[in-house]
This record gives sequence, structure tokens and C-alpha cells, in this order.
Amino acid sequence: MLPSDRKRSVLVKRKGKTDPSYGLPPEQRSLKQHLSLGAINLDKTSGPTSHEV
Repeated sequence: MLPSDRKRSVLVKRKGKTDPSYGLPPEQRSLKQHLSLGAINLDKTSGPTSHEV
């Protein structure tokens, strides 16, 4: 049997609670909030470093 064929389970050590006054889950945020508060993963071409661009 290959390791990828094994049945896997999720181990939850502790259920956490968050305070809604600290923000919203990502799926409830508006597009405007995502753009102003998020990060963009950019696939930069080879060449100059990100500091030189």
C-alpha cells in the first residue's frame, strides 16, 4: 500500500473562537476589503529583483 492510499483523518486539538469585532472571515469580505487589506501573489518574470522593479 502506498502512503497516498492510506485513510487520513484530521486531528483537531482545540476549537477556537474569534471575536467578530476583529473583522470578518475571508468568505464574508467584500471585494473592496480584499483589495485594500489583502496581499497579491505575483508571478514575476526572471530578471531584476523585486527591489529593483
